[in-house]
Amino acid sequence: MTSDRLVLAIERGKTVKAIAADEMKRLASENDQLSETIAELEKRIETLTAERDQHDADEAERTAPAAKAKARGNKPIAFASGTRPNLVDTHTIRSQWKALVADLVSQGMTRSKAVSQANRAYPELREHAVIEANSRRSRRHG
Repeated sequence: MTSDRLVLAIERGKTVKAIAADEMKRLASENDQLSETIAELEKRIETLTAERDQHDADEAERTAPAAKAKARGNKPIAFASGTRPNLVDTHTIRSQWKALVADLVSQGMTRSKAVSQANRAYPELREHAVIEANSRRSRRHG
């Protein structure tokens, strides 16, 4: 209670005991309202937390393959046969790269994913395949 309200109550002839009782009623009412507000906010927090947890679980499920691949880093590719394809016996570097991609596709990977994986695992092979392809192009048009 502010001093202005106390002085006003005294001027109206209320006793200190009556003023204290009125103030206790007001504070109890305010306390009840605040308790209800706190309960509503706690429910809202629970709801938002559950929504966030569900969103996080959905996001983790959606990004799990990418996170798993990123965590692996540039480790050698595991081939279905358990052995690497014989890249030395192929005729050109481009066909070596194609054989590598074909092996990954045969394991169930999509072509785009297989190309990406092959490029990451063997960047020099891809670079040489591009150089070889460009040199053939320049010979044809030269």
